[in-house]
Order: sequence, then structure tokens, then C-alpha cells
Amino acid sequence: MISVPEAPPTPPVAAPAPAVPEAAPASPGTPAPAPAARAAWTLVLADGSEVPVRGVLLLGRNPAPFAAWPDAQLLAVADTTQSVSKTHAAFEVDDSGLWVHDLNSTNGVWVVRGEDVTEVAPGRRVNVRSGSTIELGDYVLSARG
Repeated sequence: MISVPEAPPTPPVAAPAPAVPEAAPASPGTPAPAPAARAAWTLVLADGSEVPVRGVLLLGRNPAPFAAWPDAQLLAVADTTQSVSKTHAAFEVDDSGLWVHDLNSTNGVWVVRGEDVTEVAPGRRVNVRSGSTIELGDYVLSARG
């Protein structure tokens, strides 16, 4: 009988390298990348301060939560002429841009872009283009997006 020596064991086969390298895990203290967000819009107030708008923002002399937007940001503005209502207007950002609503204010809301002036009727929303000014009674602010 002829004896055949055993073959040495076959080394394990390594798994193929991934086609796309994996991202390195974030080190502690490094923030994860933010998910894609809606377009950034900023209101530039009469005093020059800038306020980012995310979702819905209610603006007035002393704004109160509004049933249609229970999670809205509230922004009080100083109005020396008292022409801004308590909760005067809502600014809303969605996938199609920035919108303004007149919340049944006493002195109205107008969107002005050059010579084009649009009055915002209560119950309707009007699109606000970047560079427009918005008049809330005597109070004037602008939008940038």
C-alpha cells in the first residue's frame, strides 16, 4: 500500500475588499453631518439683526402660539409706532420657498419687490422672493434666501 502524504492545510481566504471605502467613524466630539435641510431663509429686521426662519415663525409685538402652527418659533419685535399687531404675521418655509401670511392684523402685510407691491389678504399666503421687503404696518423688514 502506498501512503500519500497529507497536503498542508489551506490558509483561509480573506474577504474581498469593499468596492467603496467605508467612511471612518466620527471621533468623539465630532458632530455627524447634518441631514439635508430646506433652503435657508433669513429675515433682516428693522434694527439690522438677522433671524433664520426654519419651518414657521410667528412675528408680532408679543406673539402668541397659533393653533395652525403649534410648534412655530415666536419672534417679538420692537415697534415704537404700535402699528404691528400682537401676532401680526406668519413666515413659513417649505420646499417651494418663503411665504408670509397676514394673521388678521390691524395694519396689514405687504410684500414689496422693486415696483411690485402685493398686499397679503388674511387667509392667503404670498410667496416672498429673496431681496423683497415686507411691510407690517409701519415696520419694515427684508428677506434673504
